[in-house]
This record gives sequence, C-alpha cells and structure tokens, in this order.
Amino acid sequence: MKNVTIKEASAIHEHYALILEREVFAAHERQIIQDEHGTIRWASDPLICMLFDSGALSLNTLFANGADKNDPLVRDLYRRLGYSLSGYWEIFYWDVNHEEWDEYEELVNGLPQAYVAATKSGKWDEYEELVNG
Repeated sequence: MKNVTIKEASAIHEHYALILEREVFAAHERQIIQDEHGTIRWASDPLICMLFDSGALSLNTLFANGADKNDPLVRDLYRRLGYSLSGYWEIFYWDVNHEEWDEYEELVNGLPQAYVAATKSGKWDEYEELVNG
C-alpha cells in the first residue's frame, strides 16, 4: 500500500480529478492510497469494514430504506469502505447510475458549501436563491 497525493491521483484520470475537485474536503479527510494491485482507492476504516463484513450493515438495506446518493454521509460511508476512485466515480458521478450527480453539494464542517460561502461573503440573498430556487 502506498499513499497517493490529491495531485497524483488527479493526474491519473480525469474522473479522479473531477471527484477530488468537487469533494476537496473529503479528499483531505480520508487518505487516498494505491493498493497492492495498483488500484487507486480511499483508505478504508477498519471498523466500518468490519460492520459490513459481519453483515451488521448492508448497502442494500441502506438504499432500500431511502438513502440518497447525494447525501454527504452516504458518500463518506463509501469512502470509509475503501472504494476505488473508479468505482466511486461510477456510483456517484456517472449519469447512467446517478442522474442527479451534478446536484451534490459537499458539506463543509457539516454545512452546505453555499451556506459557508454566504456566511463568509455576507451574500445571504444568493444563498436563499440557491436554496429556494
């Protein structure tokens, strides 16, 4: 296993660059690695993997109960499972699997990016317009 920087991963494939550009905070929170087979993936969380491997948790159950691919917590779960960046792109960015892929908004410290930007700039009307259409 080898650690891979965001810049290195982005240079490997345009899909990786798209993920890491749109989910920059996630990329800084969860290490990216190259496994023994050369696959670029998120570093897994052993506890999360144990819960899934034991059958205590299931992705099928998660989605059967209304999980949304644009929920930042769902994406974080996939990262913690150690998904490959290629598989992650197919699930969350490929429009064949996820028609609303471009509507995802990463949370920053638990808040939507648009809210954080409005807070910093004082442009509350722009945030309200984004939220209310």
